[in-house]
Amino acid sequence: MADVGKTPSPNQSLGVNDDNTMDKMRAKLGEARKLAENHSYEAAMSTLLKTINLCACSPSSNKHPKDKSCNILQCIKAVNSPSIDALRIVTTGPCTCGTIWPACTAPLHAEAVDELAGCLEKAGKWEAALSVALGLVRLDFASAIGYCRVVKILRQLTKTNRTPDNKSGSSVPVNIRYAKLHSPEELWALVKCFIRAGLHNCQNYRQGPETKYDIILRKMAHSLSMMESRKDPIRKLPREILSMIFSYLDTTSLLRCQRVNKEWSQLLLSDRSAWTVVRVKEPRNPGRFFHTFLSNRPGIRTLVFEDLVNSRLEASELQVMLWNMLPNLERMHLGFRKLHDRSLRPIGDIRKRPRAIPVHLSLRGTKGNAVIPLSLREHLESLDYVDGSWLDRFQKRVPLTLDGMLPRLKRLRLTGHFMDLPIDKLALITPQLEHLYLDGHNITSNWPETTDEPSVMWPRLRSLFLGYDVSCHSRCYAPLFHSPLESIEFLCDRESVMSSFFTSRTATGEVLSPLYGDFPVHMHNYPRLRVFRARMPIHPALLENILAPAARNGTLEVLDISMGADGSQGIRQGFGHAPWIQPIPAQDLAYAATESLQTLGLRDFNWAPEGHFSEFDGEPFLDFLKLFPNVHTVAVYPGKYKGVSELLFKLICMDQIKVIYQDFLSGIEWDQAWALARKYGVEVKHANAWMPLPKWPDYRDW
Repeated sequence: MADVGKTPSPNQSLGVNDDNTMDKMRAKLGEARKLAENHSYEAAMSTLLKTINLCACSPSSNKHPKDKSCNILQCIKAVNSPSIDALRIVTTGPCTCGTIWPACTAPLHAEAVDELAGCLEKAGKWEAALSVALGLVRLDFASAIGYCRVVKILRQLTKTNRTPDNKSGSSVPVNIRYAKLHSPEELWALVKCFIRAGLHNCQNYRQGPETKYDIILRKMAHSLSMMESRKDPIRKLPREILSMIFSYLDTTSLLRCQRVNKEWSQLLLSDRSAWTVVRVKEPRNPGRFFHTFLSNRPGIRTLVFEDLVNSRLEASELQVMLWNMLPNLERMHLGFRKLHDRSLRPIGDIRKRPRAIPVHLSLRGTKGNAVIPLSLREHLESLDYVDGSWLDRFQKRVPLTLDGMLPRLKRLRLTGHFMDLPIDKLALITPQLEHLYLDGHNITSNWPETTDEPSVMWPRLRSLFLGYDVSCHSRCYAPLFHSPLESIEFLCDRESVMSSFFTSRTATGEVLSPLYGDFPVHMHNYPRLRVFRARMPIHPALLENILAPAARNGTLEVLDISMGADGSQGIRQGFGHAPWIQPIPAQDLAYAATESLQTLGLRDFNWAPEGHFSEFDGEPFLDFLKLFPNVHTVAVYPGKYKGVSELLFKLICMDQIKVIYQDFLSGIEWDQAWALARKYGVEVKHANAWMPLPKWPDYRDW
């Protein structure tokens, strides 16, 4: 059964052949095929023309002139147009020269034209073959046979260097030069366009069942897509795009890309931006290859050794890397993931000033590198020391001087396992510190309370973060008496820590500690404060000194505090007053009202009548929220009470709220809250203990 296609124009008719005519056409077609097999192409083409003229559609009544360029140009222009239907419109109309092409759905007619195009192709008459193949598309645009022949001829042209019509031997046959196809790539683009148009016309306009040519056309499309997917992106994409792609790959992936072929290797070596960050997991025995690897990549700015426990890297090799191989190094991480007796102590003996001076050093491991290289300490601007006791060991190697042992250090993160940290020494050796992150340390201080306040207690400090595991001696004195602070975060709930940092003196020198209820507190305020978070409840009088100046100046953006109610023990002890009375925030904290606040968090609150601890009243929180008209994110951690879900549902329905952090909802209540939040366009997130804020960057973020 032949493909059934288009409706003919008024000047065309469909061929309806009787059995006698069809038998004659089959005989002639068989004769022509035998002649073609014997390479008698001229005789075969003559027989095929006689076969075509036997069709009842009378194709010989209106022949196209000898010049076929108009037919080819018209079809190429149509198939290259943005409209997918342009080729269909052209094939159903007359040629640009005025010739009306025949339209016929007779299968023997189409087979004869297809054989004629094949004979012309084998005879090297490419222009005539392509014109006849396009005439086959015009014969029935909804049949796949014409598209298959056109694509076959075009694919053959991409492989042809010298043909009977191309005596010059150029890469593209001369017979299609007038179509402005100057390269095999342009021919491939034309092949894809014809396949796309053919699939569209056959699928949307074919009225009969599929034939073998529909299957062939789909296989051609699949083969072409496979060839496209296997093309080397190095040869196609511009250098800027490749650099962007390589910038997202880790070191292992880059090394694998470099081993693809020589061209990939040369490109990666020449792209300095691809090797700005190099991460080495376990350099067991770095030898000559590793040195060559670093020497060929002078653009390295960040070098990470994730685990040096089992490494044989010595101080001399590190000195060679810093001196000769890495002139642009800015950040370096030396990691010891496991506790081990082996220490990389010789690193501290690098005294000669290296060529590369990293300004960000990251050290990890209690039993690992305990001493900062002396040649680097004067230039460090950022230091991360994770899981290690750094200060005591540092002091053993370097004498303490008031001039500052880390004079340029601006960012410092120290975490450990409940080791003592003398805060007074830390302040003396880091006079320019701007950001401090402490966790896992026991803060100590040798400043007596009777002396004047030290003038070197971080006058430029902008952010202070104390983690969950920070402790402090009961009478430690570490006052924050300056005003540049922009972020204060106390995630620990120890009263001694709060007292140490908020202790102050009067004009007469009297020490006032909020821990013992000394009010009014004479302390410096923080007019630039943007973030304030505290896990322990703080008396409103002390909070006023901290928050009121920033609220008046319009700088406060994040506020997360506790009200002091405990679901298991009722009202607990608070910081700054004894006994603790849970404040009404809309009244007692009215001084914090500001339009600049965007994130509000409240924890440990319940204003239910005393003696009914199983009940929950959260309405004062909604009243408190009215003081901040621009708040869009809230963190709600009141405790485990039955009525908390009702408060959360009310928050979801508020127009100004877009994000809610909580740890209460589960089961059916979570499903109900999720459905309600989807209706109002609110994100409800489950976060244990704390609303997440941007974390302190470490070597994993480099």
